Amino acid sequence: MDKESLIRLTKEQLIEKISVLETKSSEEKDIVRRLSEFYSPALMDKVRTPLSAIMGFADLVTREDIDEDLKRLYMQYLENSSRSLVQTVDDLVDYTLITMGVLNLDLSLFHLDLVFEDLFEELKKQRRIYERLSVALFNLTPPGYSGIEVYADEHRLRQTISRLSGYLLAHSEKGILEIGYEPLNEESIRFFARASRVINARHHYISHNNNRNTGIQGRRKTADPEYLLAHALVQLMDGTFEISPFGKEGIMFSFTLPVTYIIPENIPEVKEEKK
Repeated sequence: MDKESLIRLTKEQLIEKISVLETKSSEEKDIVRRLSEFYSPALMDKVRTPLSAIMGFADLVTREDIDEDLKRLYMQYLENSSRSLVQTVDDLVDYTLITMGVLNLDLSLFHLDLVFEDLFEELKKQRRIYERLSVALFNLTPPGYSGIEVYADEHRLRQTISRLSGYLLAHSEKGILEIGYEPLNEESIRFFARASRVINARHHYISHNNNRNTGIQGRRKTADPEYLLAHALVQLMDGTFEISPFGKEGIMFSFTLPVTYIIPENIPEVKEEKK
């Protein structure tokens, strides 16, 4: 803008333009801050660890002096590490797109119980990978809602619950881990993942809960990538996210989404599944 044009502006116009610039600058700073939080040492470890495993086991499976049973075991480690690395990269891309405001939701009607059955099977596989066989897993279905169909973004809902439950499993050695949901009213559903024996549970509470009269005082300077992504996904879906104690040594992640759902008639109720 040249000097003459600037002189012609009224005081109100100047104030308005300055306000717009300040808002834009603040938004850009917030994006940088959020990305800096996500691109933390914890994220780098999630890239380096499976990458190192892939390189190491790839060398071992090519050796001729190793028997076939051991090679199959190494191949399983390779597959697990590859999946972990792909998931980390996908999460990194998704979080960046959400932060930049360019990730859109893909809404559709789907069976919620089938989603939780798939998530439960995935969790059982993760239990073997993490060697957490002392952790009992439960998939909780609320009475009276069997066959419920939900209109939402199925992929993002799966992704959110998967990251939260996987995070809890990785930080648990004993106790129970539960995933489930409960309709609160005709327009919202509360989803949760909770574990009863989380290692150093108090240190996993995120600082935003300190301002909500929860009584939780633990803080971490850098949140874990799984939490940051899950929280961002819930915000993208216009939901609210909460962290609360679960028993004396546990944590519950929960989030409420504004969704439309349908309960088909004459469908037998599915009781609580315990596996």
